[in-house]
Amino acid sequence: MRRIALYLDEGRLARLRGTPFERLVRPMFGGGLYMLVLELDDALGELVLRRFPSARVDARGFVEDLPASFRRALFEELVAGGDVKAAVLAALERASEEEEVPPP
Repeated sequence: MRRIALYLDEGRLARLRGTPFERLVRPMFGGGLYMLVLELDDALGELVLRRFPSARVDARGFVEDLPASFRRALFEELVAGGDVKAAVLAALERASEEEEVPPP
């Protein structure tokens, strides 16, 4: 099982309200930031890792170092509706690896 975390501010959190993904949101830093945790089956996780060679799996099982364009596309797909698998597959089609991940 692999996981992807999407970090949300108040604006993005508001866009998730009323979706099935709202229940997957965890507050961080006393509610100053939020994290949406998506669980992927092994096959889907491996597909993401193959698509983005710079991605890695950390000790907690989270897929990290993903392009910002993938994370943005994934969020937009989730807000539009559907399930996690469909959203990940659509985001893989839309994302570009050339876009650099901004520093934390």
